Amino acid sequence: MTEPINVRNMKNPPPVTQKQALRAAREWGARIELPEQVIDYEASRTGPKRKIPFQALIVGGLYHHMLRQPQCLHWTAIAQDLELLDIEQKKELGIIGGEVSNKNLWQTHDSLEKLLARFTVDGEPWVDPATGEILSEKATRGNVSRFDVLLNSMIAEAIHDSVPSPIGIAIDGTGVEAYAVRHWKIRGQPEQERMKPEKKPATKAGKEESQEWSSVDPDAHLGKKTATENHPKEMFFGYEAHFGVDANPKGTLDAPRVIRSFVLVPASSSRAEAGLTSLDIVKKIAGAAYRLTTVYADRGYSILKATNWQLPLWSRNLRQVCDLTINQRTTMSSTRPGTIYIDGGLFTMAIPKRLYELDSSAAPNINAAEKERRAKLYDERSHYAYHPHGARNPENGHQRYKGPATAGKLRCPNNAQSMRLGYENPETDCTPGEPCGCSGTFTLVPDDHARESQWPLYGTTSWVKQYAARNAVESFNADVRTNKLSWRRGYVKTFTRPRTAFLLALSLASLNFRIVRDWSFKRRKQNPWGGEAWDFGPEPKKNRERRTKTLDERMND
Repeated sequence: MTEPINVRNMKNPPPVTQKQALRAAREWGARIELPEQVIDYEASRTGPKRKIPFQALIVGGLYHHMLRQPQCLHWTAIAQDLELLDIEQKKELGIIGGEVSNKNLWQTHDSLEKLLARFTVDGEPWVDPATGEILSEKATRGNVSRFDVLLNSMIAEAIHDSVPSPIGIAIDGTGVEAYAVRHWKIRGQPEQERMKPEKKPATKAGKEESQEWSSVDPDAHLGKKTATENHPKEMFFGYEAHFGVDANPKGTLDAPRVIRSFVLVPASSSRAEAGLTSLDIVKKIAGAAYRLTTVYADRGYSILKATNWQLPLWSRNLRQVCDLTINQRTTMSSTRPGTIYIDGGLFTMAIPKRLYELDSSAAPNINAAEKERRAKLYDERSHYAYHPHGARNPENGHQRYKGPATAGKLRCPNNAQSMRLGYENPETDCTPGEPCGCSGTFTLVPDDHARESQWPLYGTTSWVKQYAARNAVESFNADVRTNKLSWRRGYVKTFTRPRTAFLLALSLASLNFRIVRDWSFKRRKQNPWGGEAWDFGPEPKKNRERRTKTLDERMND
């Protein structure tokens, strides 16, 4: 039995040993299931067996990252750590011949990626991209590739079963610079006569010659980085990684914030398509344990067209809690009599003018007192808003809303029942007997400002509390870039999207292991993955003895 490690004076968990890393990597690798078509192909394949089987490739990558926590993740370093294993350990991983080289790892990875490309996410074969052979007439290629499903299953299996599946997920995209650089050349010139990107192409007759860019990484594209406190708005060449991280509003659930989905796409690709793909992957991998209901998104997603983002979320029975841009926070007329749209919500025209335009309660660089003051103004405005009256229809996106007087949120002279409410509910200036927009019910359709529609209403205290859960993905971005990993240019020195995504997924799987382990250590719990024992010392007393005696105790002494 493993001797417990004295960690009473440690603020952080002890480093992982070689045996613990190999044991955890093998246990994790046993949980990853390759598609049956790949397994059948390997079993029926003629010729010599692979020197590095698929399972050893996956396990070896995680073993290296857990053991070294490297600043750069390269195939050569993975091969070196596998080469250091003894003969018996290599046999247990299925490595033949006892020799591991960088070339063998690359060949195994390329074979795995090509095999997975021959099958859709549902396991049906389709047209072979290499030969053009039609493998099945009924095959239809899905939006989610088998390769992306495998990468995300690698990440998901690094989450212990004791961690509950999420109800909410915060999503965001971050730029990943490619190791390759881009060059431009004037069309028609030989490749060796390329000029530097800083120079402009020569002109003829006042017109610029047509130019085209080239790079040794064919999948990398030019993208744009959003300005932050660390860097200004700038362009970069590479990919964009979309993360889906567990997000729970404060006080609802005590669980580690792990990553659930990862999609790597060329820079400047459709953000909506990548985000929806990451959500579909979560459902695909979770299966019967799928509980996702809420998506927390920033303005990079909420600004997208409703047909590309909001409506697909509704069709998946998902609701969105999002921030709004300045252009989205507007006052618009409504086709319903006596109503008006403000910041995407439907309000009665009886709302005071002073509540039309309010300062954002999610603005940066404001203190807690100012944020609370602004949120209270939004709470006051919410008394005049229409409230959902039933669930949204996932087929057509229709949803019933009831007026604020009908919902019991304000008092209106045209609604006798509402006038019996308490004085904490405001009273409108509606003229008795004249039509107003305080009562009744309306059915809102996707054409009614669906892009900005959300519940709870934007800016309210409830919205601020829920939207704060999106900090989970911002914190994860910081972990990936600087705190725990170093996703900068040169972190992986591979070309093409599959090779880059595979190494990045290995680092994310290792990070999930580390997050769960650190979270357990901070709460004086044993590592759920086992393989080590921690001695935290005696548990602190929950109730401290009173230092002074009461009068009754003194009299009874």
